[in-house]
Parts: sequence; C-alpha cells; structure tokens
Amino acid sequence: MTAEPIAPHRLAWLDHEAGEVSGGRGFARRVDGGAFTVVEGTLAGDDPAARLSVSLAGTTLAGTLVIERVDAEWIVRLAPATPSPNR
Repeated sequence: MTAEPIAPHRLAWLDHEAGEVSGGRGFARRVDGGAFTVVEGTLAGDDPAARLSVSLAGTTLAGTLVIERVDAEWIVRLAPATPSPNR
C-alpha cells in the first residue's frame, strides 16, 4: 500500500473517541488504541531510504508496522503478531 502525507493531526484527537471534523469535512472515529515501541529506524529528515519499524500493541491491531520510502513513494506494511503457542 502506498501512503500519502497529510497535515498533522491536532493533539486533541488523542483523547476523542469520535466527533465531527472541523470545516464540515465529515466525521472521524477511533478504531484502535494502545501502545507502540520503536524497533528500528527513523523518518526524520529527507533521507531517500528512510525506514521506521514499530511494534504495535493495540486492542485491535498488534504486530510490526513498517513505513519506508522506496524511490519517491512511502510504503506501509503490517505484519500481524503471531499468537503464542501457549494460548
């Protein structure tokens, strides 16, 4: 999947479950919440080979999310967590 940059979100949305988007642009609803840990990399600067890998621990999404620049495009991949054999 190719990602496209958008304007930064307002920090107030971190505490909202759902609500109207300003400017009559529609409605937004949170689909997950949780924690993440940076595994490796950074997206800082204009590095043409920028890559970031994070471990997600959400209530819905869990696994490794990789965001990387390939040529002039951003690629986003999610490798779901594998269930523990003890579950």
